[in-house]
Amino acid sequence: MRCLQAPCAGDFGDSGSHLADPVSAKLQRKVPRLDIDITVDVTSNLRHDLLERTLDLAFLMGPVSEPSVQNMALCRYPLVWVANASLPIRDETLSLAELAEFPIITYARNTQPFGEIKERFTQAQAANVRFFTSSSLSACLRMTQDGLGLATLPTLIAQPEIEKGNLKQVQCDWSPSPLGFTASYLRAPMNGAAEEAAKLAVEVAAMHGNQSTH
Repeated sequence: MRCLQAPCAGDFGDSGSHLADPVSAKLQRKVPRLDIDITVDVTSNLRHDLLERTLDLAFLMGPVSEPSVQNMALCRYPLVWVANASLPIRDETLSLAELAEFPIITYARNTQPFGEIKERFTQAQAANVRFFTSSSLSACLRMTQDGLGLATLPTLIAQPEIEKGNLKQVQCDWSPSPLGFTASYLRAPMNGAAEEAAKLAVEVAAMHGNQSTH
């Protein structure tokens, strides 16, 4: 089975391996003769390869909105607005139009989070908004640390940088929906191994989430 993963929450902490490794072990016990190939890549590439049928299962920022794809929810990461502590941003709740005075560092243009963010700035009539996009959350973090603009990052990633004084939280009257990650596979009669692996990934993600809250 060809399984590709995007690290849950981007390039941080190798979170994806917390799914791929135990899922592979559990699947191997259930189907001992199954070959498993695992590769890490960004969500945009995973989505493309999944639809091109060059892989059977992907752990990625989802869901993949295609009729041929089955998505199973794995985990969700709340987002927070942050900026370099040196940026001249007022310590009060700001509107999106006010945030648009600075470049907005965000996710790749072909992702669901970018679409939501762009739509909300359009609704706020922030015609001067500029987007700096990247398919890598680690790149978004670096650009934010370098003071290139504002970003919405998972709290899991941003909070340690806030505590160190490298970033500051920016209050806004709107925040994007949490980042959602799914186990996605093609609906196909002969894709039973991918479906089984996706179910195992849901179990592992639930166990990992429960452990992280204790």
